[in-house]
Amino acid sequence: MSFFFDPFVTFGSPSWLSTLITSALIVPFLLSEPAASATGVTSDTSDLSALLSIRAHLNPFTSLSSWDSHNSSIPFCQWPGVTCGSRKNPGRVTALNLANLGLTGSVSSDIGNLTFLRSLNLSFNNLQGQLPPELGRLSHLELLVLSQNSLEGRIPGTLANCSSLWRISLGSNRLAGEIPAELGALPKLQILSLHYNDIGGRIPASLGNLSSITHIDLVGNRLAGTIPPSLGRLQSLVHISVTRNSLTGAIPVSIFNVDLTI
Repeated sequence: MSFFFDPFVTFGSPSWLSTLITSALIVPFLLSEPAASATGVTSDTSDLSALLSIRAHLNPFTSLSSWDSHNSSIPFCQWPGVTCGSRKNPGRVTALNLANLGLTGSVSSDIGNLTFLRSLNLSFNNLQGQLPPELGRLSHLELLVLSQNSLEGRIPGTLANCSSLWRISLGSNRLAGEIPAELGALPKLQILSLHYNDIGGRIPASLGNLSSITHIDLVGNRLAGTIPPSLGRLQSLVHISVTRNSLTGAIPVSIFNVDLTI
């Protein structure tokens, strides 16, 4: 960045003083620019703090041994499982892939501070505890894959705030409660996979508002009641599987054009 400054005109300074003053102004300006890492990517302290909190909630540490704030030679954008980058926001975490690392522990609520996160994959571990409602702060999140863990509690309705989500995979956990009706407000959701949990209640009629949905997998839960006729409005739906539940009543005629597994 450059700018024009003429101290001679403004203050009547001689030319050598003009050069000196101009240099004195430009040098601090350059030094105040964000420092780039070894990869030319600027860092963000809020993302760093969030990653360290995530690590503190997980075991074994050996899987994430390089996640160390004291090791300044390795910027967090180069930590295993971490992906950064966007031309507009360099140095912000956009993907976190810690799948199949044998991790135990829980999902830190500080994960909601990774505000540029687009993809989160913690599948095939042994994570416990509840899904933090702070996930709903991830407005850029597109992919949420937490299947094959031991997660408990309810699915947070705050996920409806993640309007960019196209895939939710929470299968093979111990999730309970009901399917949040709020999920029906996700305009881009294509895949909803909640198979083999302990989810009860009814299938929300609001799922009939998921205009982009292609696959719904609810196998192996405790769902009761009838299949809502509103699902027949889903013109993009190609597969729905609801076996191993306690559903009753007739299959709505409106969804006969769908690949239905009951």
